[in-house]
Amino acid sequence: MDEPDSQAMSFTAPKNLTDVSNGRLKRVIENGDGTHTFEWFVANPINNYGINITIANYTHFSDTFQGEKGVLSLDYYVLPQNLEKAKVQFQQAKLMLQAFEHWFGPYPFYEMATSWWKCPIWAWNTKVQSPMAIII
Repeated sequence: MDEPDSQAMSFTAPKNLTDVSNGRLKRVIENGDGTHTFEWFVANPINNYGINITIANYTHFSDTFQGEKGVLSLDYYVLPQNLEKAKVQFQQAKLMLQAFEHWFGPYPFYEMATSWWKCPIWAWNTKVQSPMAIII
């Protein structure tokens, strides 16, 4: 199927690294062998080629946005050396979402949240449904 109605994904990474993918992070399983597995779920139709897998030494912080359809989770994954800069940069995310909802209607993926992460420009997939790749 080119576009299943939902997608469950699991990615295992070394303990010192974090996986960021599409949808909402459901849980992280500690495997006991120096790795952990990240389980993500996309509740909306998504093309298989639009699935993103990004694993790096990320630091996570989060916020919420009170939007037209309720509270939207905002998750940010950045490299540790960019944490303070990212906290300033991502203050704009709420204003951007507010403007988009004003002009285009509610954000279409409230049940999945939104994740923003740092990735190398050469890895940026422009067909992104739910995380957003940001170059910091």
